[in-house]
Amino acid sequence: MRLFFLLGMLCGAPGLALAGAASGWQTLGFDGNLFQKGAAAGAIQVRDGYLPVPASAGAPREDQLPKGTGALAVLCFVQGAGGKLKPQPGVLPMAGVAVTLSGHALTVVGRTDADGYLILALPPGSYEARLLGFSKKLTVEMGKTALVAIRGGKRMGD
Repeated sequence: MRLFFLLGMLCGAPGLALAGAASGWQTLGFDGNLFQKGAAAGAIQVRDGYLPVPASAGAPREDQLPKGTGALAVLCFVQGAGGKLKPQPGVLPMAGVAVTLSGHALTVVGRTDADGYLILALPPGSYEARLLGFSKKLTVEMGKTALVAIRGGKRMGD
């Protein structure tokens, strides 16, 4: 598994290859820094060779990736933070925001769903995702799922 990293306002796991994913679906959540098992926020179900499915959709649909492609799931979120009165940790999805993906001699623009995800099947290669002036480089591998999270802001609560 590759190292996860946080760069400025952007974070993610490019080309995340999941051990054991070939035998079944795995549910991963996003904790504000990483996609990992057991984290509840931003949960997504992944399996090599299939389009990922947000966990809120229920049982995963068995949508196989088209031949010669990999999957990309971009999570756009606002980081929740506490104020003076109470802590308020968490991830708030950014629904309906436009994400631009460029690379592999193409440019694609899509909107996130209610869970903050943009899910696509793309040819393998290097891409750049852009949201609200921030950009993130990522790699899509054939038959694998690349999970990328982009923080579009921080919400303070009181």
